[in-house]
Amino acid sequence: MSAFKHFVLITKHRHQVIRNASHLGIFFQSLFHDLSKYSCLEFKESAKRYKGTSSPVYEQRKEEDNYS
Repeated sequence: MSAFKHFVLITKHRHQVIRNASHLGIFFQSLFHDLSKYSCLEFKESAKRYKGTSSPVYEQRKEEDNYS
């Protein structure tokens, strides 16, 4: 279930970025923003650490001495 919730979270973030970037006139750049979050490797790692209260990247940095 956390994988689905994480997918919804990053998709909402992407839509917000696209919406905000279109106001700035950089719509096409926003389409490619953070597409790596959907890659198998990065998605699995982030979904594993998803809690809904903090960033999975932040959790990974705490576990791995500030590297993600």
